[in-house]
Amino acid sequence: MDWEDKRIHLSISICQQDHQKHLWFYTQRMSNNDTPTFTDEAVLTISLFGIMQQHTQIKAIDTYTKDHLGDWFPNMPPYSGYVQRLNRLSVVFAPW
Repeated sequence: MDWEDKRIHLSISICQQDHQKHLWFYTQRMSNNDTPTFTDEAVLTISLFGIMQQHTQIKAIDTYTKDHLGDWFPNMPPYSGYVQRLNRLSVVFAPW
């Protein structure tokens, strides 16, 4: 399986099996911005795929994504926005 297939499989797994079925409870949005363009699923996919690619630092994952996966994630926010979203989603990793 090449890297594109791994990324697609991971994304589908997060979207269909995990996040939409039971992890949404931990990440509910109680605001007018409950459907952002850069989704929570995209944040989780980027983070986990970055780890699968042997990147252990958030900055390295962000840089890798912007350099190599920009076409897959065109709405990726700047580094500070990505870190903020990742921190908000940190509660998802424990039940996962």
